Amino acid sequence: MTIGEAYRTSRKDRRRLVLLLAILLTGGTCMNAQTDTLDLQTRLRYVDLDGTDRRSLELEMEVYNPTGAPIRFLSWHTPMEGYRNHFLHVLNRAGHAVDYRGETPKRGSPRDTEYLTIPAGERLTAQVNLFEGYPVAESGVYSIQFFGDSVNGLRDSNVLFFTLADDGSIETSPLTVDLRLERVIVPVGEPILVEFAVGNAGTEAVAFLPWYTPLETIPTRYLDVTGPNGERVQYLSLMIDRPRPKPTDYIRISPGERRSARVDLQPLFRFGTGTHTLRYLWIAEDFAAIHPLSLYLEA
Repeated sequence: MTIGEAYRTSRKDRRRLVLLLAILLTGGTCMNAQTDTLDLQTRLRYVDLDGTDRRSLELEMEVYNPTGAPIRFLSWHTPMEGYRNHFLHVLNRAGHAVDYRGETPKRGSPRDTEYLTIPAGERLTAQVNLFEGYPVAESGVYSIQFFGDSVNGLRDSNVLFFTLADDGSIETSPLTVDLRLERVIVPVGEPILVEFAVGNAGTEAVAFLPWYTPLETIPTRYLDVTGPNGERVQYLSLMIDRPRPKPTDYIRISPGERRSARVDLQPLFRFGTGTHTLRYLWIAEDFAAIHPLSLYLEA
């Protein structure tokens, strides 16, 4: 399979999944998501990496159109309309979610003014204060990710991290992570490709330990996979016991730099058929859980 064929198959699978979710969530009624919205790219960033406190943690959401034609999407369940529904995964290190406390109004059919059009090569941005919709009460490390749904048809965003101290002060991490399956519906036996990327959104270089991530040249376990009935899927590759890391074990990520790797999970786990859940396993204590990925393996 060529890269172009893989990309086209990936888009086709994502669109199939969006349509399937629309049917499941609406009882078969027509939803407003258009399948070409999956060509849009979403990015989440902090408005200011410094000077944050418990009262305010400003996020900016960007929706970018990389195609050669305008794309229209519904602003519902996105920061473009503010907090009128749940659209962020906010998780602590143990994977427990912070509850959404914003509005959830009842709605009829969307008005034409609630759709937004992004011209070719252009982007739209909107800002929200995290704590106005997701009041974080307990100290610890947290992750933030925008999730698209069958209403707006957008992709999930990258993942941000921050630490809430006991005194209420906040430290935002300059590191941002992307974790995506190339295809969410895969025939049994075909490659299950996952892309992992770490970027530096800060102004200074950051040291990152690549142990137990796809950035390593040797396969190590960084995912916990469960099957259709919640059973753990057997890991088939190396299990490495390591001493404390040395300074030379870290990689340097410069401002604006992004390190990425693409890995086939097929030879690493004993996959069966049906729906599988993939949870990322962080070793480093300064990272929180990432919302699990869903994968469907068809016979």
